Amino acid sequence: MTIRTTRSAVTFNAPFTLRGLPGEQPPGVYEVETDEEAIEGNAPTAYHRVTTLFHVTHGGTTRTCTVDPEDLEAALARDAAALRMAEAESAGMKPLMSARVDDTPVYDTRGHKLGMLYSVHIDRHRGQVEYAVISFGGLLGLGQSYHPVPFRLLQVNQEKGGYTAAVDKTMLDGGPSYRPDNAPQWDADYARRVTNYYVESRPLG
Repeated sequence: MTIRTTRSAVTFNAPFTLRGLPGEQPPGVYEVETDEEAIEGNAPTAYHRVTTLFHVTHGGTTRTCTVDPEDLEAALARDAAALRMAEAESAGMKPLMSARVDDTPVYDTRGHKLGMLYSVHIDRHRGQVEYAVISFGGLLGLGQSYHPVPFRLLQVNQEKGGYTAAVDKTMLDGGPSYRPDNAPQWDADYARRVTNYYVESRPLG
């Protein structure tokens, strides 16, 4: 069995969370180590990834954690998006555009209705939907609460004519939310708060 190891450095511009790491990490440059195993019988030699290690150094002590490379790529993408938002804010631009959605039902993965898709927030630079706002509760628009989630957690459910969200009611209730009379300012800090909550709340596995 032949193993090859490659080392690289990744840079985070803002505090971040990543499954496999203990809590929120500060911005900085981090070393990543990837082990790959040779696939026997291939010519030229091909490799498949075995382990991705992330090295965290604090106070002169280095801790090595195993991470999912897809989670790492997603965390770097979130960091890049947050940086674009911060740059847009510093230039006096709103980094996200909001668009109202004609109430579309949202269900959890067991098919239970969570609420309605109320609005989406779109990255101004890329034209990509980044966040969805799910509303529920209240009567005739009174007493409703609004719960922003990363849009990537939603998938189209054609059978039910809506969306299925990879969250449940308990997770929504514990996350960032607001009411019509205290809507937040959608800046880079608030977007990061929403994203980090759902990253940390995802089950490991």
